[in-house]
Amino acid sequence: MNAYDLTWLWPLTHLGTALVFLLVGWRFGREASGRPMFAFPLLPPSQAPAGEEADPWAEAAAGRSSVAGDVDKNVTVDWP
Repeated sequence: MNAYDLTWLWPLTHLGTALVFLLVGWRFGREASGRPMFAFPLLPPSQAPAGEEADPWAEAAAGRSSVAGDVDKNVTVDWP
């Protein structure tokens, strides 16, 4: 066997290249969403009971809109 035969390195170069592309893609994806690359919380968020949330679908069904106000209301036209 030849001491300088480095064909066994080919699988490692492919895995290394895949790892580089994975990390670069992960970094660009996090930067595109406006988050830093390693912005993980050290402690999990507190498990305090959440208050009662208003259901936006129920409010919309009742005709109330707390988000848009009167800006984007559609006017129904009655044709004679």
